[in-house]
Amino acid sequence: MSNAAANHPQGRPDPQLQEDLRETLQRERHRLQELFETAQSQLAEREAKLERDAAAVAERERQLELRLTTLREREQRTLGDAQEQARAILEDAQRDSRELIGQATKRSEELEREMLAAEQELVDSRRSSEAHSRETLARAEREAELILTDARERAQAAGDRIVELMRLREGLLASVRETLSRFDETVARAEREEPPGLQELPADGLPPDASRESGEPAVHASG
Repeated sequence: MSNAAANHPQGRPDPQLQEDLRETLQRERHRLQELFETAQSQLAEREAKLERDAAAVAERERQLELRLTTLREREQRTLGDAQEQARAILEDAQRDSRELIGQATKRSEELEREMLAAEQELVDSRRSSEAHSRETLARAEREAELILTDARERAQAAGDRIVELMRLREGLLASVRETLSRFDETVARAEREEPPGLQELPADGLPPDASRESGEPAVHASG
């Protein structure tokens, strides 16, 4: 019985339990890495989209500025022509000059309205693009926060699982130690209570008479 007790490991960690713990940690680390890479990829895609939107807005603003410049140049040319015609007509006839001046004024008002409309369109476009950019950025930040929160929760769950496994391991080791201690105490008590002259019993642990009564031959331990 003492030899059987000596073959049991006392206080030695279970290799299978350690391997399971290592595999669990490896899987959780791999899952967290994948979540982190996914979050980084999504943020990069949203940043690229914001840059494309900004470039499109800049191109739109450039086109509107060009259009405004063209309208101003056209207005200047038209006013210059009108003034030259007015001077020429004044030399010929006051009546014709008033008519030409009226036409030029009307044309100037139309161009002014077009300029105001173009400027208003530019302002509206800027406001719309800024609102869209703010909304896109806020949505990206919310999604990134959700991804990070999920990653933290998974990491916390993995940590709790590891703590639980460690607690079970410690409980198992304590139970094994207690069982071995009780076994050793039982063996020691049995050895103390063994009567003299019975140290060399048969291998089956029964006296020779008891073996013969049970119909089995008595086998004595050799060596």
